[in-house]
Amino acid sequence: MLSTFIHEQIHWYAVQHFPRMKDAVEELKIIYPTVPVGYPNGARDEFSTYLHIIINWLELDAISVLLEKNEYEEVVDFLKKDHYRWIYNMVISDYDVIKKVLDKYEIQLGKSKGGMESDK
Repeated sequence: MLSTFIHEQIHWYAVQHFPRMKDAVEELKIIYPTVPVGYPNGARDEFSTYLHIIINWLELDAISVLLEKNEYEEVVDFLKKDHYRWIYNMVISDYDVIKKVLDKYEIQLGKSKGGMESDK
């Protein structure tokens, strides 16, 4: 429930910073020229799938700070198999690639412990 709450709150952040989000989405389109649309792998449309790469990255980064390692891993294991499957798996596997895009456009929630490092 914490992860879902954070995810939904990040949508408000996305609205407040939409120009930067939109610029980051354009760069993600170059990195990932095709993305899934629709449940269970993508979001409702192509733009939403790209936007959720950002939102889901921020969500996982936030819970990596808030939860203990074993709790974090339990949540991530659930999310990878439940919804936005491709997105969550991509966010985890391409953590550094996506982080670089988000850093470029100054999209951050605040201090992190380094996020979803490989030892998480």
